[in-house]
Amino acid sequence: MSVVPIRVVPAKRTELRIDAMMSLGAASYTDVFEKQVTTFELATAASQWTTECGVKPGTANYADGSKVIYHIWGNNWGNITCKPNADCDKHSFVTNERIKKGATAEEDVWKEIRLYYKAYPNPREGAIDYWKKMKQYFPKSLNTFQSGDMKLVAETLSKEGYYTALVSLYQKNLEFYFNRY
Repeated sequence: MSVVPIRVVPAKRTELRIDAMMSLGAASYTDVFEKQVTTFELATAASQWTTECGVKPGTANYADGSKVIYHIWGNNWGNITCKPNADCDKHSFVTNERIKKGATAEEDVWKEIRLYYKAYPNPREGAIDYWKKMKQYFPKSLNTFQSGDMKLVAETLSKEGYYTALVSLYQKNLEFYFNRY
């Protein structure tokens, strides 16, 4: 067994206009599923991408007023993590993650952890891998994308282990963006 060296690359931010994000998201869905994405599925995914990428409402605009999704670090649409020794390019950030869920939010245990996020050579490859990961590891969540019910989406993503944030906060962000897409 050979040892794979840790390949950490500089974190580069990709900026995409919303129309380009939606177009790439739809095309990459077709690449993975060999069918067209529905409007609700795409709007839900875009809401998740925006939530995961940390866009702050009202702060992401080009000079001409068109919208941009900021903070797609390494062309990684869903903040897909990997092991430090995974055979891929990656960038690294220290983030505050919930490591133990308590009976109440006050009893949750949070810790700053260094996470490694896959880095892709271009936005399309990142989007394709997002859909592949959703299909392979989060199928129940993916099935909720058609519902338009952001509470159900947030709860299912949490149960399947997609994120560690509070469900109520994640749901609020999904709803905010879903209503705009």
